[in-house]
Amino acid sequence: MCSHDILVILNYASVLVTFASAVIISLQTSGKMQKLAMLVSISLTVCCIGFLMKSEAKAVETYIAGQKIAYFFVTHCMFLMLLFVLEYCRFSIPKFVEWIFHGLNFFVSFSVLTLDYHSFFYKSYYAIPMDGFILVEKEYGILHTFAVALFGFYMIAGLVIAIIFSVKNIRKKSRYVWRILIAYMLPCTVYVVTKLLDGNNDYLSIAGAAFSIMMIIMIYRNNLYDVDNIAVKFTIESTEEAFVVFDDKYRFKGCNQKAYELFPELKKVDLDGDIREISSEFTGYIDGDTDEFRTEDRIYGISVRSIVDGMITHGKVLKIEDVTMQRHYTDLLKASKDQYDKDMAMGKSIQLSVLPNPKDVFAQNLRIDAAAMMETAREVGGDFYDLFMLDKDRAAFLVADVSGKGIPAALFMMRAKTTIRSLTEEGLPVNEVFEQANERLCQENDAHMFVTAWLCIADLNTGHITFANAGHNPPAVVHQDGTCELLKSRPGIVLAAMEGVPYRLQQYDLAPGDKLFLYTDGVTEATSASDELYGEKRLLEVLQRNYELSSEDTMKAVKTDIDKFVGEAEQFDDITMVVFRMTGR
Repeated sequence: MCSHDILVILNYASVLVTFASAVIISLQTSGKMQKLAMLVSISLTVCCIGFLMKSEAKAVETYIAGQKIAYFFVTHCMFLMLLFVLEYCRFSIPKFVEWIFHGLNFFVSFSVLTLDYHSFFYKSYYAIPMDGFILVEKEYGILHTFAVALFGFYMIAGLVIAIIFSVKNIRKKSRYVWRILIAYMLPCTVYVVTKLLDGNNDYLSIAGAAFSIMMIIMIYRNNLYDVDNIAVKFTIESTEEAFVVFDDKYRFKGCNQKAYELFPELKKVDLDGDIREISSEFTGYIDGDTDEFRTEDRIYGISVRSIVDGMITHGKVLKIEDVTMQRHYTDLLKASKDQYDKDMAMGKSIQLSVLPNPKDVFAQNLRIDAAAMMETAREVGGDFYDLFMLDKDRAAFLVADVSGKGIPAALFMMRAKTTIRSLTEEGLPVNEVFEQANERLCQENDAHMFVTAWLCIADLNTGHITFANAGHNPPAVVHQDGTCELLKSRPGIVLAAMEGVPYRLQQYDLAPGDKLFLYTDGVTEATSASDELYGEKRLLEVLQRNYELSSEDTMKAVKTDIDKFVGEAEQFDDITMVVFRMTGR
């Protein structure tokens, strides 16, 4: 096999290598540098096709056509290589300078088209037949000399830029300049060696293939190991917080001055050095195992985020932020919340303490069996009840619900309870109690709160009750024979809504053994996880099933049924119940 056959084979291999390089680079993460590398590889592929045409040419015309293709693309390819180096070294040039060189490149490229027509590029050339192919001897023209000078300028400029970048970033161990030097010197070395071995043939395509391979390596390393330029710039310029940048191999990539102040040990770590060498404690920071560290007077929060470009993670940024004030305010808020919780617990305790215990009220009275309970949705609620003896034969029972929840409702509840009890103890009929209570509660009610209430006075000897309803739920009557019904009546307007409202005096007779079940809307409006209401129907059913039970057990049975119905759903309203039964004794 002669040297010319080897050249043809190498040219074919160069076409395949440069084309494969273009495909591989195109599959990398999109970015300016990757796009430039892809353009260089595509241009080199076309150049290698031109060199292949030259090596296989059996006629001068074919040789000239291959020469035109090769030179046309190689001219602009050299400038694209320089732009690639500029981007790789994070070096910028003015846009107008870039366009000037683009113009020069196109001028030289199109001058190649004058081959075979004018002496600008080749003054003269002639073909020498050799082993079935031709060898062309040339005398170069002025534009060829200009093109070679431009090629040399681009190569020297790329090397100078790489060296300048290395000097400006001296602690980077010159990894950038070595990559650029290898990228340029490897193709040149390949070309020179092959030319020395065989001076009759042109091996530029081999040099182009070598450069394509180096670009793949550079792009690959950049995607896998090099930290994003913008992220590094951001960390260096930031002054509010400390930043430390490292790649996936834990190689130190840079930090700002604040980081050096907090971790002086960083000054001992070279760029690209193993950042874990600082300390095991610092390793915990970069691994995300620890989210804070403290000095004598400051607290710093630590977070680690990845630097991601498309689907490729380039590295990580360790962010150290002074959170002393935030923690201080958080502690104050926590202390305030703890105090608030204590105050609410105390408020609930005070609220429950003013609610009477039926066992104490009716301890010496066997004519009535009574029970009562209140469960608030919050620490303090708006529901309330009251029960008390007016004289030895009459007892008053009240259940009410204040609009709203929390402290305002609790305060208004105390006011309403005191007012209604005071008026009832004066001996007024229940309807007049509500009328006068309504007038008083309307005064100084800037919050526009209101109260629903149901009040009755029961004669313990006869079971006769008189009652009034201020917009409240009707109580349930559980007869001794097990039947159950709602004590429906025409309700009046809620208390504290408007002045001058009349209320009706209504009556009912309870037989011995009958129970009266008073409640607030928290019972019937208890909601399940599927947003279904407990309702009056379920209430009457559970009362009917447990009609023989005592007042206390009846109340517990209703509460148990409500809890079973509600399940894990959150309680939104207070639940209050008052039950009393006429024993007939």
